[in-house]
Order: sequence, then C-alpha cells, then structure tokens
Amino acid sequence: MEIVITESQYNRVLLKEQGNTKLDFCKKNVNNDLLLKAKTWWKNWLNNSSSKERFRKTFNYNQNQVERHFAVYNNIINKVKMEYVFQLSNPNHAWVMDGSPYNPIIVNCLKTSKSSPSELESLLIHEIQHVLTLYHKFGDYTENILDYGIDHILSDNTHEVDDEKLKTFLKSQGFTENIDEIIKIYKFYIKRSEMHIRNQNEVVSNLFELRKYLNLKPEQKITKEMLTKYTNKLLFHEPVAVFISAWLYSEKTFDDYLNSMNSIAMQKTNTTDRNLA
Repeated sequence: MEIVITESQYNRVLLKEQGNTKLDFCKKNVNNDLLLKAKTWWKNWLNNSSSKERFRKTFNYNQNQVERHFAVYNNIINKVKMEYVFQLSNPNHAWVMDGSPYNPIIVNCLKTSKSSPSELESLLIHEIQHVLTLYHKFGDYTENILDYGIDHILSDNTHEVDDEKLKTFLKSQGFTENIDEIIKIYKFYIKRSEMHIRNQNEVVSNLFELRKYLNLKPEQKITKEMLTKYTNKLLFHEPVAVFISAWLYSEKTFDDYLNSMNSIAMQKTNTTDRNLA
C-alpha cells in the first residue's frame, strides 16, 4: 500500500527533527517588534484624515459609517498575530489564508531566514493589507486599471518578451537608463512569479510596500522621479522592481498607470479565489 505524506505531516516531522532551534531562530528573526512596527505604519495611514476622506468619497458613506469601518480596521490590526511553518513546497515568504480577517499571518521560516529586518517589516505591511481587505475593500475597481489581460504589446501569447519592442516602449515612457536591467527583471517575474505582477491583490499589496520603501506620508503621491532614481539599483524583491514590472504587464502608459495607482492610494478589492501571499 502506498503511503502518502501530506505537507502538514511533513512540516510536523521537520519541526520534530530540527527541534526548537530553527523555530526559535525564526521567531526571533520575524519577531513581534517588527510586527508592531508594521501595525504602527498601518495605523498611521488608516487614521490620517486624507485616507478616511478618500474612503468616504469612494463608497459615498457618511462620517459615522467611515468611523465605524475604520474602528474595525484598527481592531483587526490590534489582533493580527503570526504563525510559523516550514514549507518547502511553498515559494512565498508569508501568506494569509482566505476567509476571516482574523486569520494569522503565516510565516514560512524556510524563506525568511536571510531577509533583513527592513525587508521583513515590508513583508508584514504587505500581508496586513491582505488581512484588512478580507473585512472591507478600500476601493471600487470594477473598471480599474488592474483589470488587464494578456500582455500583447510587450510579448507574444506565451509571454516571450520582445526586447527591442520593450526597449522602444520604455524609452517612449521616459526610462532611458538601465533598460536592460529593467527588462531582465520583468522577464524574471513573467517566468518565475507572474502572480505578483498580475493578481490585483498582490499588485496593491506591493503598492503598500513601495510607499513604505519611499517613506511617503498618506497624502503624498508616487511620482515618476521617485521611481526612476532607483532603477540603477533594482533588486528582484524590491517594491520598485515589482511596481515597474506590474506596470509593463498592464499594457498602459506609465502616466496612466501611475495616476490610477495613486488614485487607488494602495488599496484594492476583496478576493476569494486563493490564499493571499
């Protein structure tokens, strides 16, 4: 008789074999101090008057309705907790199970061990966005710029990027430096992590990370100048790289994409079709 070992069973065996040493290291690495920083960042954004006013106008709520929803947001943030797993089969550093906004953030210890504190704080900000939108979306995006299809302009139907066409497009949008590096990174996401530049939830969670990376206040917009100065030091997991790759995937002009993302103010709709990474 064939014996099948499930992921959860493997995880328990791995923890047993490794003892508490690696789990303790993981908890020390992705710790409650970092979670508190991420929570504080979110509370500063939520409790800013410009955030509330944008929310009120989007849904045509009165002020009492806005305050009630934002009180729930703050309550959810207060109760956010983390759980730790060791999952070889999951490429994500962390995720949130779909369903309840009170579900914990699942931290994959096998993926986070080499991340810096700043990277981990950004990761938690990313995941808290998923948590909050399980309660109530921040915007109405029925006709949103994120509802795009296959990237016909920049690649064929198999997403094989046409380098020369993409170089021409980038130059036409004001990107004149490190174009080869931008294309290399875009190809990386097409091949290895397409969900993170296509899925609405992931694109907007990255938008939160980007705003944290740029140290923006809630009322500040992202500008092209803020982004282009970072294109000479793009890394595969930096928010700037994901943002630019998601823009290229969208088929939109850079100005249209940037204006739309600023109007979203890093928010998104609910999603129910997958766990949120």
